[in-house]
Amino acid sequence: EKAAMGESSGAVGGYLLPIDYSDAMLQKMLDFAIIKPRAMVIPMGSAENRCPRVDVETATGTVSATSLFGGVKFSWGASQAPPETEPKFRSNALNSWDLLGYAKVDNQWLQDVGPRADDYLTTIFAGAANWQAEYAYFQGTGAFGTMPLGVLPAPATIQVTRAGAGHIAAADMTGMAASLLPYSWLNAIWCCSPTAYGDLTKDTGYTLNEWPYDEARGVVGHILGKPVYVTD
Repeated sequence: EKAAMGESSGAVGGYLLPIDYSDAMLQKMLDFAIIKPRAMVIPMGSAENRCPRVDVETATGTVSATSLFGGVKFSWGASQAPPETEPKFRSNALNSWDLLGYAKVDNQWLQDVGPRADDYLTTIFAGAANWQAEYAYFQGTGAFGTMPLGVLPAPATIQVTRAGAGHIAAADMTGMAASLLPYSWLNAIWCCSPTAYGDLTKDTGYTLNEWPYDEARGVVGHILGKPVYVTD
């Protein structure tokens, strides 16, 4: 019996399929991204990866010592033996979720458009994929939705009580800045919605400083020296 040709395996026709655009898409996604260029990307060869990290949750019990380094303490003195301390660690489970997209494209369209088809498709797909990825980075539900856990619903997120409902005030921004860990200032950025940006450009008591301006990278201004990005 003659086997029908198809894509289920390479022997019956799968090897004839053109390569996909995944590499080009991933590169173009970085052109749209706000979060990923600032993330520590850990390559994964399986669905789950255990990542050891320093225990920053357990308090040191000493006012002059920080938990940011796992509880290691240093003390001032003159040649005497310092107290013994060892760093504490924890382990995080990183899950590799799949972000999937599917479309059918007519061969005649690909042939008529020619080499430009690659640019069209990768740009559109990269934009759509990046929108979904950025949404998950901000509002993802985590394992419950087989997607990353976003910043807003994460248990570690610090909420700041607003000075007033419906609009942004200077006290809101200073309250957020006061809640940021000192070591986080190096890489911190502001992200806001288009509506919130409209509020920021008004007289909130804080002027949205537009210098240094970096329009090519999507920066629309600076607040307290940190860049501002608009995202939907």
